[in-house]
Amino acid sequence: MKKIAGILLLSFLVTTNTAAAEEYIVSKGDTLFKLSRQFGLGVEQLKKLNQLSSDTVFLGQKLIVSDKSLGGGINTLTTQEVKSVSSTPVTVRTQGRSAVITGETVNVRQERHIESKVLITLKKGTSVEIVEPGELWTQIKWGETAGFIYTPLLASVKEESVSRSADLSASRIQQLISPLIGTPYRAGGSDLNGFDCSGFTSYVMSQLGVKLPRISEEQFSVGTLVERENWKVGDLLFFDSYSSGKISHVGIYIGNNKMAHSAVKSVEISDVTWYLNNYPFYGAKRVLGD
Repeated sequence: MKKIAGILLLSFLVTTNTAAAEEYIVSKGDTLFKLSRQFGLGVEQLKKLNQLSSDTVFLGQKLIVSDKSLGGGINTLTTQEVKSVSSTPVTVRTQGRSAVITGETVNVRQERHIESKVLITLKKGTSVEIVEPGELWTQIKWGETAGFIYTPLLASVKEESVSRSADLSASRIQQLISPLIGTPYRAGGSDLNGFDCSGFTSYVMSQLGVKLPRISEEQFSVGTLVERENWKVGDLLFFDSYSSGKISHVGIYIGNNKMAHSAVKSVEISDVTWYLNNYPFYGAKRVLGD
């Protein structure tokens, strides 16, 4: 019986391109980001499905809003298929530990079934905290969002790999930041609905166990000042982007002379040299331990 269940599991994970696409007509106020949240797809997924070259959508435009035509993924599961694999043995993860998303894009749902509301979609490699492990559905927490993920789409992380030293690695920082790219700018925002610059840095650092002050100017008051030749991934970079005579912008150094930050429109990756040449630079601060 377990062998049959395993075969069924494999079959829907490699589903071929047979499902009919679902369409949606763009209404007033719709944005690609809003629709991605509404239908549980990533922005890049929607662009790929509809062969879009930009994030702009138009009133009355028809969009494919189901990733079934791409094959695979949690959205291809049916209630019957989930029931069929419920007897498949899965290693139970330990509560309080971390796990990594293994599917290309995975929905975090409000309840333990595939028809439940999608709270957020996470990308492959994203690290999440396990709240309650389960053989079929695992309750997780990512930032302020808590929900359920289909267990086979998670991989356990050994305890030592989530230690302080590992958290500071470039790959760890990038895993945290990557799913946030494209999140819209929102004045005063500090969650997945939108970030301002200091809201973004405080959110990311909170995922690493570091609580920062809310305002960029106050964030500069903590940590250790670092010279440019000693910058490391995770260091905070502070600028006066308004030429106001005080700190008004902050970003996170991610290596290769790049900075992740919540800019004018959204969270993006920018060239540090451009900012150094165009805005007064106050310095880099290290708030993460070595």
